[in-house]
Amino acid sequence: PIAMIAYTGMETISNLAEETRDPPRDVPRAYKLVAGAVFAIYLTLPSIALMALPVRHHRTLLGLPPSKGGFEADPVLGVVSHIGLHGFVFTGLRYYVGILAGTILIIAANAGVIGSSRITYAMASYRQLPERFRHLHPRFKTPWLTLLVFSGGVSVLTLLPGKIDFLGTMYSFGAMLSFAIANAA
Repeated sequence: PIAMIAYTGMETISNLAEETRDPPRDVPRAYKLVAGAVFAIYLTLPSIALMALPVRHHRTLLGLPPSKGGFEADPVLGVVSHIGLHGFVFTGLRYYVGILAGTILIIAANAGVIGSSRITYAMASYRQLPERFRHLHPRFKTPWLTLLVFSGGVSVLTLLPGKIDFLGTMYSFGAMLSFAIANAA
C-alpha cells in the first residue's frame, strides 16, 4: 500500500515545480488534478473489477495465481477478459490495455528518473552530494550526469529476472524512509 500511495505522482509535482512556466498557478492546479485523477482511479477501477469478477467464497479470480485460473499477475487483463466482450472488440481492447499499461509505465519511469535527477542536482547545489552532480549539459541545461546515473541504475534493476517482489520491497522501503525523513525534518 505504501508504494501505491507514494507513486501517485504527488511528489513528482514538487520535484518539477521549477520547470513550470508559472509555478504559483500551475503547481496547485496540478495537485488538484492529480488528486482528482487518483481518487477516480482508486474508486472506479476496483468497482469495475468487482463487477466483472465478483467475490465468491471470500475469493476472486483477481487474487488467484494463473496456475489456479486467476489473474494475480495481470488483474486488468482479467477484468477485460470478463466484461462480456467478444471478437474484434475484445481483441482490440486487450491490445489497447497492453499499450496503455506500457505507456503509463514509461511515463511513470520517466517522471521518477527526472524527479530523482532534480533532487540530486538540488542536493549537490547545497553540497550534500559531490559537485559533479551539479553540472548542467551546455545545450539542454539538464543535470546530465544524474540523469545517466539514475536511468542506468533503473535499467540495471529492471534486468534482474524474477525479482519483482524484491523491487517492490525496495521501493516501499525507500518510500517509507523518505516519508519518515520528511516528517522528522
